[in-house]
Amino acid sequence: MKRVEAVLRVHLKIVHPRILDHRKMEMQHANWMAQARAHWMEHQPRKYRRLLMTGKLEQALTEAATATAEAIRALTTQGATWQDAWEATRELYLFPAEEPEQTPRMPKSRAYLAHLDLMQGLANLGMPEED
Repeated sequence: MKRVEAVLRVHLKIVHPRILDHRKMEMQHANWMAQARAHWMEHQPRKYRRLLMTGKLEQALTEAATATAEAIRALTTQGATWQDAWEATRELYLFPAEEPEQTPRMPKSRAYLAHLDLMQGLANLGMPEED
């Protein structure tokens, strides 16, 4: 069995190198998509939830992997090494920076609103506010 696999591998490399390149690219895309999914879930939670709820998560992951591959291809065609191209493009599509945290707003209590009302009333009377 191992001999058959070895012969098949040699045959594919000689006769059909594009088949191997295409299969390798598919595996790379799947790997990138899995990594991006985990990254988005942790560092882009609002984006992740929105895409998941609208049923567009897989499409967005596929587009990010494809855009990354195209950018790497363009840079390597211009003479960059694969590693340099990967480092230059991975954060553009697959691993964007963390979403800014939104501080949850605390509802204003009745006491706080009464205090604000009192301070505004005092300001209108021309009385100095307490520190």
